[in-house]
Amino acid sequence: MINLALVGVGKWGKNFLTTVDKVSDCRIKYVCAKTQNTLQNLSDSFSKTILYEELFEKKDLHGVIIASPAVTHFRMAYDFISHGIPVLVEKPFTTNLIEAIKLENHATKLQVPLMVGHEFVYNPAFQVFKRILSEIGSVKYIYTEAGNYGPFRPDISCLWDWGPHDVAMLIDLFQLLPQTVQAWITGEDIVIARLVFNKTVDAFININRLMHTKIRTFNALSRKISIRYDEFAKQKLTFYSYQPVMNNSQIKPMISYPDYDLTPALQKEVETFVQIIQNRKHPNLTNGSHAVLVIKILEALENSSNNSGKAIEIH
Repeated sequence: MINLALVGVGKWGKNFLTTVDKVSDCRIKYVCAKTQNTLQNLSDSFSKTILYEELFEKKDLHGVIIASPAVTHFRMAYDFISHGIPVLVEKPFTTNLIEAIKLENHATKLQVPLMVGHEFVYNPAFQVFKRILSEIGSVKYIYTEAGNYGPFRPDISCLWDWGPHDVAMLIDLFQLLPQTVQAWITGEDIVIARLVFNKTVDAFININRLMHTKIRTFNALSRKISIRYDEFAKQKLTFYSYQPVMNNSQIKPMISYPDYDLTPALQKEVETFVQIIQNRKHPNLTNGSHAVLVIKILEALENSSNNSGKAIEIH
């Protein structure tokens, strides 16, 4: 049995509590929250504390999930890694690139597994999307859209709250960094960004936390085919094939719905973390190196917006 600690029991912490219950061979044994009042509302089956440092000496602790506010991620993750405890830290990895690099280097030096909660990379529908795209070749555009009304977090902006998912998915899709990025951020609530990965493919990100409905889509577009991943649709994957015509009549695409595993993304993420702990290996997908690249792009997008959408080269 893998014993986990959970630090932070806000919205995402509670999601982890319910998700870990669905994963075999593991449980959350220890819970750390900011106040005793928060802990009192939790089941007495957990061992509870308000001091995360008390977890370092637990001999039966195999890994920790950090779901606390973003500004606490670096220090907590650094401390757990220092004590040899595998870490799954929620996004954003850190709130700046210097801390991200330092944390990744620290985990690498001590050979402690480090994983970052870029949840949608683990979504089986997205991984099928990725496979289909690799089989059919390149497309001309990637267009992503994500939003809801809120949340309005005091410690991070819309870009740093919603943006890590889109950027993480793009890096996983292309397996490389964009050459240049541009962004326009309005009042910290709306983000429009362009990422140029090569001369033939542009990616566009549209994030909005003033939306009246929750949305997250990821689209690969060209004149011949398109693939749509829609996180909140009943059928998450749709494939469109456009046949050429000889006149100006309207083109109706051939539509199909690729199959995918129905396991929720967060459950896949936790299952991966458990396997990493059991095998004492670093994750292949959302590892520290991948997370550093995400933070590098987020900083560049913020820099671009602060300079009126100037194109920023990524090195």
